[in-house]
Amino acid sequence: MSAFIQKKVNICKNVFLVPEVGLINNMKDNTGTKEGRKIYAGMKIQADI
Repeated sequence: MSAFIQKKVNICKNVFLVPEVGLINNMKDNTGTKEGRKIYAGMKIQADI
């Protein structure tokens, strides 16, 4: 299972940031062993010319 949240943030007319936070949960395998989960964060900056 995975889920994420993104939000576009305008800095000025043609420049914006897109921060993202997400969760990856590997749940359990077929023997019932927990496979773990990871939380991550990142950001993209973009300038449209």
